[in-house]
Amino acid sequence: MTKKITGTEGDLYLSIAIKKGDKEAFSSLYDKYAPVLMGLINRMLPADHDGEEILQTAFLHIWYQISSFDASKSSFLTWLINITRKLALAKANSLPAENHFYNITVYKHANKNRKEQSFPGSVEMGIFDLVYYKGLSCKEAAAALKMPVEEVKKNIRLAIKNMNVNIV
Repeated sequence: MTKKITGTEGDLYLSIAIKKGDKEAFSSLYDKYAPVLMGLINRMLPADHDGEEILQTAFLHIWYQISSFDASKSSFLTWLINITRKLALAKANSLPAENHFYNITVYKHANKNRKEQSFPGSVEMGIFDLVYYKGLSCKEAAAALKMPVEEVKKNIRLAIKNMNVNIV
């Protein structure tokens, strides 16, 4: 039975065990990170667009590409998130136009009278969502939001600065 370990050391142990083909370690990895990765997928895709399928595909990629993980380049979680994000973005880009960025709340908010606060949360986080979760470049987000690129970058910096990310 795989011992319960947490944090970076635990992730390193899991990555090494999975590289050796340890299915129990892979199961532990799934139990630990499936909810985190599913949350990312749900944030990037509409609710009815194959989130579970993307998650399964992500874990297949993880299993088959584990040898490409390099702990000196990124944390294991960052590597997992990057795989999942790429798959979710590919799916999002294949969706019909009515599901694309210009229908999301931050876009609508940025183009309304500023007195109407329809966006739940900060505008900075909304802009961050456009770039990170929807896959737009800063230039594309600026064009969609009708604001200068430097203002988009400033808002992204503020969003990152104000983030409080705690993953157990």
